[in-house]
Amino acid sequence: MRHHNYGYRSISVSLVIRISALGLALFCLNHAFITAQTAKKPTRVENEIEAEIKAGKGADAKKPGEGAEKQQISAGFLVALIKKYGSANQKASEMIYIQNAEIDGNVELNAETISSRVSLENCVFDGDVNFSDSEAERLG
Repeated sequence: MRHHNYGYRSISVSLVIRISALGLALFCLNHAFITAQTAKKPTRVENEIEAEIKAGKGADAKKPGEGAEKQQISAGFLVALIKKYGSANQKASEMIYIQNAEIDGNVELNAETISSRVSLENCVFDGDVNFSDSEAERLG
């Protein structure tokens, strides 16, 4: 009968594997949470903005008679809108123009090629804005 001396080496390898598995599980849970956060149903204002952009028009989040407050749209909606209508991978609109919106959340638009002009006039961002490694194609 053979006896193996596992000692500290086997304990440390086992511990590293368990810690790695825990880290992977936490990463997956975080990703699922972020996906669930951004996959919410669009609001009335977001639907109206998308309809205007789809029609090739500019969108004013604040309609006449709604007071001085900006209308809120989610950062996830804005990112999805830019990817859908301004990306080189999709049929790009000539311009994505939104005004008087309050963008709720972090705008993460990384490593995208944006083929449309994007103008966010008189908008307020409640979170971080990150366009790392994204580029704008030269337009006309």
